[in-house]
Amino acid sequence: MSSVVSDVIKWSFKLVILSLKCFIKLHVFPDLFKSFVAAYTVGEVTELYNQQQYDKSYSKLKPIANYNIDSPYLGKCLYMLAIHYINGFGVDESMTRARMYLEKAATQGSDEAILLLAELKEKTKK
Repeated sequence: MSSVVSDVIKWSFKLVILSLKCFIKLHVFPDLFKSFVAAYTVGEVTELYNQQQYDKSYSKLKPIANYNIDSPYLGKCLYMLAIHYINGFGVDESMTRARMYLEKAATQGSDEAILLLAELKEKTKK
């Protein structure tokens, strides 16, 4: 098989896959797609966070905060967003926003968020 034919087949296959992804994203499983995006973002943001690139990590997390899905990855993203607000990483410190995101993360089943909320409640009692 010639190189040109091989390339045409390869690119045709890529086009079919891309079309399928777009169709799935828009019509079939939008929540599943959002869950995949959240999962990918957790890894990406963890790397940025470890490199202390807080502005970039915040900008990756913020759009996901508006997802209306049931996903542990969304919970992790919301928890990470709360940490940004608690520490003022890439944003102004805001305990109000941090608590809001922690509560959302807790409803998604984030154990880290549940524990941190309990710690914050203990601190406010003292």
